[in-house]
Amino acid sequence: RHERILTWELAGEDECVLREQVARMVKVAEGGDPTEVKQHLHGIVPEYREPTPEELRLQPAPITPDVQLPAASMPPPPKPIDLGERTRQSFDGAIAGTLLVLASPIWAAMVLEGRVRGQRDILVREVRIGRSRRRGQRRLPRNAQAEIDRRSLERRTQDLLGERITCARFRSDLGPVSRFVAQRRLDKLPWLFNILRGEMALVGPKPEKESLVLRWHHLVPDYSRRFTVLPGMTGLAQVSGISDNDADGVVRRVHYDLFYVEHRSLVLDLRTLFRTFAVVLRRPRLVEAPMVRTEGARPAA
Repeated sequence: RHERILTWELAGEDECVLREQVARMVKVAEGGDPTEVKQHLHGIVPEYREPTPEELRLQPAPITPDVQLPAASMPPPPKPIDLGERTRQSFDGAIAGTLLVLASPIWAAMVLEGRVRGQRDILVREVRIGRSRRRGQRRLPRNAQAEIDRRSLERRTQDLLGERITCARFRSDLGPVSRFVAQRRLDKLPWLFNILRGEMALVGPKPEKESLVLRWHHLVPDYSRRFTVLPGMTGLAQVSGISDNDADGVVRRVHYDLFYVEHRSLVLDLRTLFRTFAVVLRRPRLVEAPMVRTEGARPAA
């Protein structure tokens, strides 16, 4: 078995003659004389030639230019602290704390009514969508990740345009106090805790539910821009009196939110807060009374 054959072109001889020559070369090869093997091989393949020592040497690899790596770039400097935003958050936190103190009688009345009704939980907790998730950390810590299931995978593939925040509101089915609180739009008072945690502001777009975001975010081209600011406990859309039960109302409310995003200022926030107080005092909201079924009662004929 000679692996140094560079050219192999067989002559047009008979197969029987070629087989006899190969058999004789095999017998010679068994003797172990390389010179006789080469002679017999040259007789079978006249084009056979022994490679020269220069050809057997390893040829050096061609010289290639060095790869020029880009210079290491320094990380961008941290963004300067926005004093206006810090001032706004401090202002919102101070007012939220003051409102919580003033609303303590409402909390006490709700707790008392819940105890009378045998209900210990007076709050309804909801998951809403806040400011854009791209401003904060998108991955949760490993110890805070929920168990992976089909629903969680589906939620991760959905673009909700913002971070999930947990909000609570007062129940409206405990009794007359809870219905009065809901009629006067005071059932959102627990949102003041979200303001203290920095998840919401006093004035801004309403924190929407996940289902509504997935339903309406294709309706308005700039719908995602309303999530570039913190959601608000009140806002221009909330005090406009426009319902969001239909597509036309949603579009008009989003236009109010986009106007606020473009022109928000402390003066606009103060005007919106005063307008909110007027709405709470003058425009009660209709709340359906819960149906109470008594034991032994029969439906009317």
